[in-house]
Amino acid sequence: MEKRRIIGVDIGSEAVKVLMGTTENSGQVNIFASGSAPTMGFLKGRIVDAGALAYAVKQAIDCVSVSEGIRSDDCVFIGVSGDLLKVRDELVGGDILDAPPEDWEQLCREKVLAASDASERILHTLPRSISAWPDTAELDSEPVSTSPQVRVHVVSSEALVMESFQTALQNVGIHVDGLVANPVVGVLQLFDGVSRSEPLRYLFLDVGAGTVDWAVYDRTVLASGSLPVGGEYITRDIMQGIGVSRLHAEEIKRYYARLDRQCYGQNVLLDCNDYGTVDKNVPFDFLYDIVESRVEEIVQLMEEHLMENLPEGVPGKMDQVFMSGGCSALPGMSQQLEQVFAAPVQVVQPRRTGMEYARPDYMACVGILQHAAAHLPARKDDSGGRWGSMVRHMRKLLGN
Repeated sequence: MEKRRIIGVDIGSEAVKVLMGTTENSGQVNIFASGSAPTMGFLKGRIVDAGALAYAVKQAIDCVSVSEGIRSDDCVFIGVSGDLLKVRDELVGGDILDAPPEDWEQLCREKVLAASDASERILHTLPRSISAWPDTAELDSEPVSTSPQVRVHVVSSEALVMESFQTALQNVGIHVDGLVANPVVGVLQLFDGVSRSEPLRYLFLDVGAGTVDWAVYDRTVLASGSLPVGGEYITRDIMQGIGVSRLHAEEIKRYYARLDRQCYGQNVLLDCNDYGTVDKNVPFDFLYDIVESRVEEIVQLMEEHLMENLPEGVPGKMDQVFMSGGCSALPGMSQQLEQVFAAPVQVVQPRRTGMEYARPDYMACVGILQHAAAHLPARKDDSGGRWGSMVRHMRKLLGN
């Protein structure tokens, strides 16, 4: 495999994260640079200002380009979540079963694309189940039919919104090679290379500042989605309860996450002062009540959203919950999830990556890179330098 440079962009509610890496012969990615910038124009999973968001993406990519430079043949993949994502199940029939199993996903994608209209941008087409699998291969227990049909989990986004965003990115000099859904690439990265035969249903959660991205997995992605709630709710309560700035409240939240919950009821007083404050000595019990009450509410919203959005044939009982994202550090989150879903909870981080990026909040960004490595476009033609670029641009304007 020829080595290629890939740039993965994770658009979060608080920050735009960027990782740069090269593809390896193993199919994995060697990550060697990172950057980030405060998010602008993106609120609770919704693009409210495409130009501002494009500028934030450029700032994050510029952080990488300062040390490594950006080349014309770099592949840029962007991950999206929140209200940008639309999901549905679709039945696809025809001659798919006559093809080798490794071709089924591509054939499903071609059939879904042929049936879709111009209003949607298809991001993923994931075969979920089939009514008549050859040999003993099954994804679920749907009855055998004389007319085989594949049930496909389709993840899309609104075409006009994505086109407007990509145009804004092009205006700041960024060409996008691929758009992906964060919950899908996150869960696939988690189970990449993991083989098993027993049927187990896993719930993957990426709990960020403004959204909770989720996916249900059992040898394939059965369902996915995004809920527009997250750690920002906790931050706002701390701001109001203690009377501090948003940045200060974020620091207090991180400080609290490292404390022992057994401090409750022990009359522990916390020094939560920052530069410019001297009166923020906060009882642990007071901070505990603020954080944990909001955590409980977020988890309840997760459960309600999940039960309302699971497609037909996907039960709500989970065998295990995997959690990543910035809010996974809060110990109360794991305990609440265990109680609500009656399943063990494990905090996970990217696999097969350097220690610098082996953090739960990098789960989506590493997943974007891994997906990009498996779906690289043809190498961009850089012949002609700036003149060639100008000619190609003129051809595009003229429709040639």
